[in-house]
Amino acid sequence: MLDDVDRFLAEWLAEATGGAQIEIAPPSAASSHAVLSLHLLDLLPSEPTSGPRRHPLQLSLRYLVSAHAAQASEAHALLGRAAFAALEHPQIQPEFKVIDSDLWRAFGVAPQPGFFLRVPVGLVEPVSEAPPVRFPAEIRVGGIRALRGRVVGPARERLARATVTLPDLNLVTETDENGEFSFPGIPSEPSVRRLGVAARGRQSETEVSLSADPLIVGFTPGAQ
Repeated sequence: MLDDVDRFLAEWLAEATGGAQIEIAPPSAASSHAVLSLHLLDLLPSEPTSGPRRHPLQLSLRYLVSAHAAQASEAHALLGRAAFAALEHPQIQPEFKVIDSDLWRAFGVAPQPGFFLRVPVGLVEPVSEAPPVRFPAEIRVGGIRALRGRVVGPARERLARATVTLPDLNLVTETDENGEFSFPGIPSEPSVRRLGVAARGRQSETEVSLSADPLIVGFTPGAQ
């Protein structure tokens, strides 16, 4: 996996710098021709990427980038092309900071310009397959029916503009000029529902049977 990242970076930098020679190796003191060195320094923790897909196991690889040539100006030009190419890449994070002299001493070379590249690399967790369905799916559809009725007052007069509610279903409607109301589609079960009526500044609630046809609701107002 890490060698795949090495190859990716080498091919990308070779193209970005116009065909420069790329080496996956520690920095060297000098070279008879221009060489861009990539050396893997660290494997660092990285936050998983966000998004709708399953989060991968992810690391961040940190490379040291340096350039070497017979002439310092040639090495500097090569390093500059690599640095600006890294700034434009959407998945690679360049780090520009002072490189500790102890690091150069560990490589046995004099301090020289360079920068770091951080590259995310992830391993996607395998997704377990769902067990096979051994029985055909059973789909049950509940019955739907309309509820129609009429609201009448204590003297059997029809009540227009009364508010009628089915609290269990959070449904509200209003009676017409003839005191009639309709809920066009409600579950047929349970067959008994609570029905509320509000009119003339008062309200009442009663239980009604959905099988009643026609449904006559007597409005007996309770206290406000």
